[in-house]
Amino acid sequence: MPSPRLPCHLQKEGDPYGFLRAVGIEDTDGPALLGHNWYCYDTRVPVRVVGSARRARVLGVLLDALCDLAAADGAWTAGLVSVPENDPALDVARAKGWRVAPIVTRFQLPLHSAEGGSFDSYDSYLATLGARTRRTIRQYLRRAADAGVTTAVEAPRPDFLRTVGDLTRRTTARYGSAGVYPEDAFASFVMSLGDHARVVRVDRGDLPLAAAVVLLDDECLHMWAGGTATA
Repeated sequence: MPSPRLPCHLQKEGDPYGFLRAVGIEDTDGPALLGHNWYCYDTRVPVRVVGSARRARVLGVLLDALCDLAAADGAWTAGLVSVPENDPALDVARAKGWRVAPIVTRFQLPLHSAEGGSFDSYDSYLATLGARTRRTIRQYLRRAADAGVTTAVEAPRPDFLRTVGDLTRRTTARYGSAGVYPEDAFASFVMSLGDHARVVRVDRGDLPLAAAVVLLDDECLHMWAGGTATA
């Protein structure tokens, strides 16, 4: 059988949010080898084999290889993060005695309902919320406008991506994971995406208050990485 290939991320602080400790996994203060890191979702292992038995065998070899690599790299923990429910990899992991636990519920907002309706504006989205929530959001929007706060969605530019990266690192540093967004690699990656990336920014005059990079494909808008300024 060919050697398995799996993108992994060796994170020096393996449990920055305390998720692993919350589900009872011990020894989480050291490095963790994750496939591939906390900031992605829908982790899937593509397997080009036919039949559930052969697929389970391939997945088993891959999980064993992940453990071996973790031991070689001195990682305290190894695992796959954000594997969708009912994925075959979860069954194989359970059979091997791995801990399988839900950690964070993914939030999705379909733009088109089963009844054929859609959100054609922000107001149409607000109309689906409860009266108190809707009133509070509109109050915040008025306060922001009175304070001179503006929002914009624009194509990525290298100069402003440095600001986005700085805000992102300053925000993630609170959880010990700022190193996930190195300045040069961050800007280079986003610029290489072309039309598949946009920058959402919130400013007050010349002062950036918040900024994020969102990713686009044919089906979804993905909220990827961003941060906020602190007082």
